[in-house]
Amino acid sequence: SQRDYQKARKHTFDSLSMLRDLFPVETHPEGHPRIADQLFSVAYLLDELGDFAVARTYHAESLEMRKRLFAGFENGHPDIAQSLNSLGVAFRKLGDLQSAYDYYDQSLEMRQRLYPAAEYPDGHAQIVTCLNNLGFVCSEMSRSDDAMAFYRQALDMQRTLTETDRSKYALNSLAASLKHVGYELRLKRRFAEAREHYEEALTLYGELYPLAEYPQGHPNLALMMGNLGGLLAQLGDYEAAVDLLEDSLHMRKALFPPEQYPQGHPDLALAHQSLGLLYPTVGKPKEALVNLNDSFKIEQSILRNILSRDS
Repeated sequence: SQRDYQKARKHTFDSLSMLRDLFPVETHPEGHPRIADQLFSVAYLLDELGDFAVARTYHAESLEMRKRLFAGFENGHPDIAQSLNSLGVAFRKLGDLQSAYDYYDQSLEMRQRLYPAAEYPDGHAQIVTCLNNLGFVCSEMSRSDDAMAFYRQALDMQRTLTETDRSKYALNSLAASLKHVGYELRLKRRFAEAREHYEEALTLYGELYPLAEYPQGHPNLALMMGNLGGLLAQLGDYEAAVDLLEDSLHMRKALFPPEQYPQGHPDLALAHQSLGLLYPTVGKPKEALVNLNDSFKIEQSILRNILSRDS
């Protein structure tokens, strides 16, 4: 909740102040690893609170301190690469896509030095993260071919990694890479190939989040159902599309119940809208109006809540 975040914010800033007192600049001119880590924690929390501009300043301070602390590391240091990547995220959230690209690229170059192919022939999860981030920002910059190239590199590497690593993290990363490549293929109207990637991703998410363990479902699973449903609609398979979109909506209703989300949730609004736009194609105009109206009411409720909170 917002109150919990505010408590965490106070605790995080208090810890930073205490560490600055423990390791003052007079005796630690290069800084201290614990201060750099706490600066990163402050930035991460501010990201979660949506205060991206202030978060960026703490990410930058953490990066500069880590550069001083690890200046003697010829190939760089994992903490520096982490800060570079996080600054990329911060700039992307602020809409500065070129700066985001530059920081992501620096992070990739350092991680490729840290985890060279000679020592890591299968690749490394951190390199996959960088490739996906570069693909994401290229997609937002309308550089579709570049995005596809990065996403395919990430997918190929993650496939290789999951041959020996079947952890939940690795399989989630594989599903995400499949989803990213499928999205770019869909933009290029290569629908049959996109469908193959979406279906494989959906199968993976189904294995990762079985109903026996996740009776309400999971956001990733609901999102992938919606993505595949939208693609099937583009392919003209309207009945199958409606089935998937209805499943996605039912799961999102379970995930975001009114008791916990009295204003509704953006994912619910999107699910209702998708069904509202598709129902006329299967002869359900009344259901279309109901869902479009539900989508509108949720969006209005969320907007009113945001405006009242900011006033």
